[in-house]
Amino acid sequence: MDEQGEDEERTSRGTLAPQGSVEVPLAVGPVCEGNQVETERKKTLSVGVCAMDVKVSTAAMQSILKRMQFQDYIQIVSFSDYIILNKPIEEWPLCDCLIAFYSKGFPLDKAIAYVNLRHPFVINDLEMQYNLMDST
Repeated sequence: MDEQGEDEERTSRGTLAPQGSVEVPLAVGPVCEGNQVETERKKTLSVGVCAMDVKVSTAAMQSILKRMQFQDYIQIVSFSDYIILNKPIEEWPLCDCLIAFYSKGFPLDKAIAYVNLRHPFVINDLEMQYNLMDST
């Protein structure tokens, strides 16, 4: 199939995603396949933000979160300081994707243990954040 055919195929399925990436529905409604009409369910992608409150409250982070919240298919799940510091990882919120940021007081080992337990898609490499610990 040529590139134009692939683009048409992705559009006809109601998604917009490069080949090999996660597909996210653009719309919900009836989908015609032959003589059958099926109703496509809208999928919601939960994105966990695991960072200390002081980091989440920065203007840059708030700008990113606001842009994500405008997407109908994205649900932001914030992990508060209380959850991060006091709750066992088994009680942390569930999410499909996780973005975590190291800052002073952030329990990086605990965040990595959560990823190993729940296996969300990790947006940024938590192991590499140990390098930030060495520089602070």
